[in-house]
Amino acid sequence: MQQLNYYLMMKNVRVESEKKALWGLKRLLDKRSILEHLTNVGLLPNYAFPETGVTLNAWVKSNKAKASDNIPTDKQFEIVRSSKSAIREFAPDNHFYSQGFKFAISGLNTYDWKDVGTLQVKRFCSNCDHIADKITSSQPYCPKCGDASWASDKNQHVFLKLSGVKSVNFRDKSTLDDSSDDRDSNHYCISRHLKFDSKSFQGAWGMKEIPFGIEYVKNVDILEVNLGLSSAVNANKITINQHEDVPYHGFVTCKHCGKSTSKLNQRDYKFHYGYCKHKDRDYIGHKDEVFEEVYLFREIKTEALKVLLPVQEFESDATVNMFKAGLELGLKKYYKGNPQHLSIINYSEFNTKNSRFDKYLVLYDNIPGGTGYLEKLFGPEEFTTVISQAYEAIKNCSCKDKGKDGCYRCIYTYSNQFIQDELSRAKAEVLFKKIVDKSDAWETYTTGLGALTSNGQIEESELEERFIRSLRNYLLSQNKTDFKFEDFIENGIVNYKFKITSGEDSFCYVIRPQYELGPSDGVKYNTRSDFYISLTGIEKNGEPILDESLVSSVKGIAIYLDGYTYHATEENCRFFDDLKKRIAIAGSNEIISWSLTWSDIEKFDAVEKENDTQSKEFKRDSLYVDKVKYLQSLTVYKTIPYWNVYKSALIESKNSLERLIWLLSNPLFEQAQNKKIALMLSLRQLQFGVPSVDESQIDDVLSGTFSLIDNNLTAADKSKGQFYVFPIIPDIPAVAEIKVAIRLSDLNIKAGIKVNEKIASLDKEYWEGFWQVFNLIQENCNFSVL
Repeated sequence: MQQLNYYLMMKNVRVESEKKALWGLKRLLDKRSILEHLTNVGLLPNYAFPETGVTLNAWVKSNKAKASDNIPTDKQFEIVRSSKSAIREFAPDNHFYSQGFKFAISGLNTYDWKDVGTLQVKRFCSNCDHIADKITSSQPYCPKCGDASWASDKNQHVFLKLSGVKSVNFRDKSTLDDSSDDRDSNHYCISRHLKFDSKSFQGAWGMKEIPFGIEYVKNVDILEVNLGLSSAVNANKITINQHEDVPYHGFVTCKHCGKSTSKLNQRDYKFHYGYCKHKDRDYIGHKDEVFEEVYLFREIKTEALKVLLPVQEFESDATVNMFKAGLELGLKKYYKGNPQHLSIINYSEFNTKNSRFDKYLVLYDNIPGGTGYLEKLFGPEEFTTVISQAYEAIKNCSCKDKGKDGCYRCIYTYSNQFIQDELSRAKAEVLFKKIVDKSDAWETYTTGLGALTSNGQIEESELEERFIRSLRNYLLSQNKTDFKFEDFIENGIVNYKFKITSGEDSFCYVIRPQYELGPSDGVKYNTRSDFYISLTGIEKNGEPILDESLVSSVKGIAIYLDGYTYHATEENCRFFDDLKKRIAIAGSNEIISWSLTWSDIEKFDAVEKENDTQSKEFKRDSLYVDKVKYLQSLTVYKTIPYWNVYKSALIESKNSLERLIWLLSNPLFEQAQNKKIALMLSLRQLQFGVPSVDESQIDDVLSGTFSLIDNNLTAADKSKGQFYVFPIIPDIPAVAEIKVAIRLSDLNIKAGIKVNEKIASLDKEYWEGFWQVFNLIQENCNFSVL
């Protein structure tokens, strides 16, 4: 009985202690001034007071000492952190270190959840950063990027503005031991959503040639969301703002006591504090009357300066962070100190012109409403000063005299401490020098930097960088032990050489950028390819083959990396001129062209996930041979004697870059590339031999009117294979017509292309499909214009 009384007494002490703390929190909120609140939500400018912080209420309870009748005591702590820091540091499942204790963050304050605006239901996009309050309309697509994920039921969730958290600890487990510096570090998935007020747009300045620019917006709403631990595991996943595999549950929180976690696989985890009246209820995998699933957020309304990055220079996040570090260095030099109220974040803005994302750094003021500092920076002269001072500090840093390529006085910062092996002071110097040298080329853009990013120049340049990167990464992944991909300087220009291995054979190539072709090369029209690939050597089992005639018989490949914006839109429709030049290249009989679009590179780089149909479909383009769809044709072709001779990995290829790599792996004429291409294409029939025509009819069909092949055409005589079959290829309605025919007996290809030059623009999907087909049939087709 004595033990029971003691237990009840201790329980009452804990409950009263909790109640006292909760009432204390309420009093703190009640004391908040109206002016402070209006400032925090951006209704009043703030030139003196920071954003309201987040309060940690922590209890450290003492254990009853052995052989002692004294009632154990406890300590209470109230710690306030800025919401910018607290969104991570005070998130449930984390630990906060202060005053000699390790506080385990275990709960959220829930006493005000019934207040208007505390819990908010928001809808978000999976593809971009657009987010909005609960949408009741039936709008099927994202208003910002047009993605269909917007309408999904899963793309709506409960968001909680973080204001206060709880921590309940026992002294023996929470007291820090000075003998050890080990501290737990949790990583959370953080998503940022920026909404720029177009009415407060103050103008933009840019450099067209680089391209680079700045844009000032007086009012921007920045929402930073903690989606839970990156290591959290749950089968019910979503994608938000391109953050994939985010557990839908977020932070599972008891509505009554506030106990909260994003880790659901903890052994013997209790979902409630001991005093909770629902302590016997466990979370059952979805929210109910006891549990809520929330994402935590902070929000600030302030001023911002958008800095458009010279995207073609940024092939990795490390390079972006290097530029960010240089910009921070320039700001410190400009202000002669560290402007701690200014922050810089990475931002990707969806470009509706080319369906891509433009990369920015966004400088924003941590003071709600802003202090006016950024407005002073907005202008060519002032911002050039910042960039110039960053350049001078990087160029003259003493670390280069010590044989180092970076230090904390130039491009190293606390935020990039884990990727410093990837950073380079020398590269940063070149990058900033490029901008400084063009500092007299600023132009004003009255409608914003969108006019600069939508001209197609950024897309073109980045495509070139990405092609080299994608090819290099592929070769490394295929042959890590004998990986060969090197840069070399020729005539002051960076060129590349690589080796690709296929069975016993290895082929050595050189890639030259911006390669000019013309009549001297047998090409009727002058044209400049983005890259030119030529074979320089062949090895068999590691031994070089010294047959010069064999090496010289392999055709060079002119690579064109075309952006849709700059080649097929109404403003810049270069399609017909592009086609004319690439047909001329094929007519040289010594060179072929290979056209790749942004979509081709995206598909090649995409990763297929096990049991994920969507990821598998994304990697495949319009020429992929679907073994289920074309099963009937596949079955028949496998009975034809030449199947075992001409079947190849090309049949398995999923996109245009994979087909180019296949070609590079099989460059010799004796490897029968054309017959293997014909076999791959001829498999694309739903029913074998339909449509088809007799050999005597093929020229009439190919040279006929601007119309599609009749799907009911059937050859009259199929006995000896002397008839032509028509594979299914992408349609290019109104703009162009491609007819491809393959003779069954010997896999001979005949093709015809007709184009309508009166069309002012091309649909993006049709344009991409055209080049995917043209790459394969260019040496076997006739060309005509309507």
